[in-house]
Amino acid sequence: MNVLRNPWWWAAVLLFVLHQLLQRVLGYPLELIDSYLDPFLAPPILLGLWLWERQLVWRAPYLRWYETAVAVLVLAVIFEEVYPRYREAFRYDVWDYLAYGLGAVYFYFLINVPREDVKPGVRR
Repeated sequence: MNVLRNPWWWAAVLLFVLHQLLQRVLGYPLELIDSYLDPFLAPPILLGLWLWERQLVWRAPYLRWYETAVAVLVLAVIFEEVYPRYREAFRYDVWDYLAYGLGAVYFYFLINVPREDVKPGVRR
């Protein structure tokens, strides 16, 4: 299935946008959600875009489990270890790793659906 037609990917995107509007524009705090929703939604959104690019350019029908795992680990380390060292707006939280992992599971099982019209290595 094309990522941009997958309702699970759009649900993640819309939930992220809604949360940002509530938090940043309207100033409505939701403590637990403010802490963990963004790390949960980052993998489905970012990996969904990466999958879309791979389907479009490289004709890869889906991401393999190890590609998903490595990509999420890299994202988590960048967001949790690197960014907090250079920007005070970012805070290290070990529980965010769990949120990234759960987001990866969401992506892998609901968004990472193989496209029937894409055959590996076959370009149109």
